[in-house]
Amino acid sequence: PRRVHLFWGGRRHLDLYDRPAIERLAARDWIRFVPCVSDDPPGAVPARHGTVIDVALRYGVLADQDVYVCGPPAMVDASVDSLLAAGVPARRVRYEHFGYKEAAGDER
Repeated sequence: PRRVHLFWGGRRHLDLYDRPAIERLAARDWIRFVPCVSDDPPGAVPARHGTVIDVALRYGVLADQDVYVCGPPAMVDASVDSLLAAGVPARRVRYEHFGYKEAAGDER
């Protein structure tokens, strides 16, 4: 089966809703869960510090993998730009803006 790295981000740890359900899912051997927060102080909560895309790029697992990004339009657009700038091929990046009906990966 495919291996999954789930980088899940929010500004604060309280923004990572239903974390117990995600952690139960992450107990399986095919998925790795990496919580990320940008506004809580580093080390203050059990999560990696930084935006979700910054943390994911620090892990260095994206260049030869499919990447899926979903969230508010500004975050998604900034994440896609960062991925492309980091050398992730555009054909490997799929995205969806919350609240929008266009198909994932369509022109922004």
